[in-house]
Amino acid sequence: MKKIIINILIAVFLLNLSGCATIMLGLEERNSWNKIYPATFGDCEILRDCFSEKGVPFYFGYIDGWARAPVILINTVDLPISITSDTLLLPVDIYRWNLSAKSNNEK
Repeated sequence: MKKIIINILIAVFLLNLSGCATIMLGLEERNSWNKIYPATFGDCEILRDCFSEKGVPFYFGYIDGWARAPVILINTVDLPISITSDTLLLPVDIYRWNLSAKSNNEK
């Protein structure tokens, strides 16, 4: 019973950590990110950076070495959730993309 509770707590903890790319990229103006499937694109960019020589860019420099392991874990858990949420939010993203394209054409 104790093992089941620990597994449930770990699953809840990982689910709370995931989904952050969808929320983060959905709330900001996405000029530098892909406007369709933004969270999936962001997760893939971070995972690509994890396996590069420099490491993952962060506020104070680069995350490298063993410090990449939690970033890889969180993004691996977040990626399927980002794909699902981006698919559900696809009509909203297409609408926002069309609005931005129309406003750019009017300028």
